[in-house]
Amino acid sequence: MKFIEGMQSIKYNRDKKYVLSGSEYYLRDSFISTLKSAHPDLPFFSFDPKTETEALECICSRSLFDSKIVLVKDFDKCTYKKFVEPIKQSEDYLILTLSEKANARSKAVTAVKSMASQVTCGKLREWGSDYPIWISTKLSALGFTKENGVDELIYSKVGPDMYALSNELKKLAIYKNEDRHIRIEDVNTITSTFSRGSTYEILSLLLNRDVAGALKAIEDYMKVNSNLIGLVLFLGHYIEKMYRIVLFHEKNYSPDDIASILGIPAFILKTKYLSKALSLGQARLEKIFDAICTLDVQLRTFKGDKKILINQFVFEFKN
Repeated sequence: MKFIEGMQSIKYNRDKKYVLSGSEYYLRDSFISTLKSAHPDLPFFSFDPKTETEALECICSRSLFDSKIVLVKDFDKCTYKKFVEPIKQSEDYLILTLSEKANARSKAVTAVKSMASQVTCGKLREWGSDYPIWISTKLSALGFTKENGVDELIYSKVGPDMYALSNELKKLAIYKNEDRHIRIEDVNTITSTFSRGSTYEILSLLLNRDVAGALKAIEDYMKVNSNLIGLVLFLGHYIEKMYRIVLFHEKNYSPDDIASILGIPAFILKTKYLSKALSLGQARLEKIFDAICTLDVQLRTFKGDKKILINQFVFEFKN
């Protein structure tokens, strides 16, 4: 089930056994915290493959507590056969997490999926509106209203790090505790800018033809994120949007009309996109977009060091 469905399952107490997969650890932590908050009186125990014997003893135990919450991390690395019957018989709340590199077809993963409700905690797309929608939903859940474009601005300043985004939203919530309506000026005043290795920083450096800076930012990005195709899709999404801005501008559309057509808040179009798109021009943007499409194909088919392809792509911005 999707993450939001898993959260609903906790809310209505539909299931007691869960297996968490996916590479977004913020969502994993949120799920675990939510289950603990839903049952504050129950003791909580956490184990990993190194302490699987203790985990088994805890799951099998009936003498100390009527019920409890048991977390077993990286369950796919445990000796799963030992757990099959104890898990089936357990009446406790169980959370079994799978490592990022877990083989979906392995016996361990197949076995655990048959015994528990699977909750996918996947990363959101860095292009498109996934993160702004998540930010908007989070603010609404905290009881705040917002000015149009606040979610986009927060994402552009912080980037695709859910832990950092959550912290910045908490700061805004404290700052706006009485007013409870978040405006653009509030975001500019309170929200920190995270530029190190972010996709927005890489895009900005490339458009400014700062090859050395872009290479360094990509190197930082790769230290924490191996999904280079995701980076390329992000770049392609925004270059394509800038290209369409130029086309609409040449047809004498007003900035407000362009913003409405592209689904961009007007102030973001005017402050972030319009001048940069016009300075690059249609021909330059076409060339950049062609290079991004070529890189996307190469990354999906090339068997060697993909960093070579990225470096070649970046050096094209010198011209």
